[in-house]
Amino acid sequence: MQNDSYKTIHEAFVTNNTGTTPWELVAVISPWMMTTFLLQLMYSWQYFRVKSKVFGFSVEFIGVIIQLLVLTTGADHSISYATALLMVCIGVVILMMMLSLFEGVKLRPGGVWDVVVAPTESKQFTFITNFRGQLSILVYLSILAVDFPIFPRRFAKTETFGYGLMDTGVGFFMIANGITAPEAKMKYDFAKNKDAFRKSLISSIPLIVIGSVRTIAVKLINYQEHLTEYGVHWNFFFSLAMAKILTSSIFLYVPPVASGLIAAVLAVFYQVILQLGLKDIILYGIDGQDSRSNILDANREGLVSCIGFTCLYLAGIQLGYLLFRSGNTLKSLMKTVAMLGAVIKILTPITSLCHYYIEPASRRLVNITYMLWLTAFMYGIIWVWIILNVVEVLLKYFASNRSDKHYIAKPTIINQSLSYNFLLAFILANILTGCVNMSMETIYASDLKSVLVLVSYAFVLCSSMSYCYFKNWQLKFW
Repeated sequence: MQNDSYKTIHEAFVTNNTGTTPWELVAVISPWMMTTFLLQLMYSWQYFRVKSKVFGFSVEFIGVIIQLLVLTTGADHSISYATALLMVCIGVVILMMMLSLFEGVKLRPGGVWDVVVAPTESKQFTFITNFRGQLSILVYLSILAVDFPIFPRRFAKTETFGYGLMDTGVGFFMIANGITAPEAKMKYDFAKNKDAFRKSLISSIPLIVIGSVRTIAVKLINYQEHLTEYGVHWNFFFSLAMAKILTSSIFLYVPPVASGLIAAVLAVFYQVILQLGLKDIILYGIDGQDSRSNILDANREGLVSCIGFTCLYLAGIQLGYLLFRSGNTLKSLMKTVAMLGAVIKILTPITSLCHYYIEPASRRLVNITYMLWLTAFMYGIIWVWIILNVVEVLLKYFASNRSDKHYIAKPTIINQSLSYNFLLAFILANILTGCVNMSMETIYASDLKSVLVLVSYAFVLCSSMSYCYFKNWQLKFW
C-alpha cells in the first residue's frame, strides 16, 4: 500500500499538464510504424527468411526499444529520428526495386489491380492488425513511462485543454474496438433480431466486472489517481462498456451504415449542451466549488464523457463498415485510400476551425474538437498503414514470377500478438504498471534505471502476448 505523502506527490507529478502540438505527436508515434514496415519488407525478401519465431520476436523487439527511446530520452529530436527512418524506408524500397530489376522483374505485368491482399474468407487486413498493434505499443509504453521523470510532461494527459500523447489512448481504444466490432462486420442485425441486442449487453458485463475490480483494488491499496480523468470511481472499462451499450441501443432504430452520421449529429448536440452550461458543471461541479459530494458529482467526468466516447466508437464502426465492404483486391484498396484521404482532408480543417472558434481539444470534456482531432488522427494513421500495405504488396508482386494472385503482406509477430489479444494485453499492462509503481518510487528514478525498468516491462508484456498468440490463447467477449 502506498503512503499518503508519496501518493500526493505522485498525483501532482502527473497532473496540470498542457500538452504539445498535434504535429509533434505525429513525429513521435512514427518510429514503430516505420520499423514495422522495414521488418515486413525484410520478411518478404527472399534473401531474409525468419524461420525461428523467437529470433523474429527478438528482432522486432529492437523496434519497441527504438520507439521507447523516442518517447523518452529522444523526445526532443523525434522529428529528426522520424525523418531518418523515413529515408531508410525509402532507401530499402529503392534497393528492393533495383534487385528485382536485376533478377528479371515483370516489366508490364497484367492484372495487377486484381491482386488479392487479404484472405477472402476472413478479410483479416494486415493494415488493421498493424494499426491496432502500433497504437497498443504506444499506449502500453506510455501508461508506465508517464510515472518516470524521463517521460516528457508534454506527452502526459492534459488537465483540461490541450493535445497530449496520452490523451489519444482512450480515444484510440474506442475507435479501434469500433473498427472490428460485430456491428461493423454486420454480424448483428439489431433491427431484425432483438436477441442481438441482448448478446451485445451480455458482452459488456465482463467489462463492468473488470472495471469494478479495478476500482476496488485502487481504493484498497491507496493507489495514485488522476481524479479529473474519470472521477472518483469511474474508469476506462466502464466507459467502453457504456459506449457499447449506448451504440447497441442506437442500432435498434438506426442501421450501422449510418454510424458516421449519427456520430456527427450526436457530437454537435453534445457540444451545444456543453456550451449551455454542462462544461461548467464538469469542470467545477454542480455547486461550482469543485466538490464531489454525491456519486454523480464524484464521477461527472466519466459519466458525461460517455457521450463523446460513444461518438468515437460510432466513428470506428463507420470506418470498419467501409473497410470490410471495400473488397480485398488491390484496386478496391486504392479506392479506400482515395475515399479515406478525402474524409481526412475534410476533417482536418474542420478540427482547426473548432479549435480556434469554439475551444481547443479537451479529453476531460471529450468535446467536439477532441472528437474531430482523434477521428482525423486515427483515420490518418490507418490511411498510412493502408498505403504501406499497398507498397509492400506491389513490391512482392513485381519481384515474383509466380502467376498466383495472392500477395498478402503478413504483419509482424508483436503487432499480431497485441491485436489478437487486444483486451488481455491492456489488462496485463495495467497490472504490470501497478506492480512497478507499488514496488518502487518511480518519480525519483534515474534515467538509466527508468529505461531498464521500461524495457523489462515492455519485454514481459510483448513476450507474454506473443506466447499467448502462438498457443492460440485469446480473451474475447465479442
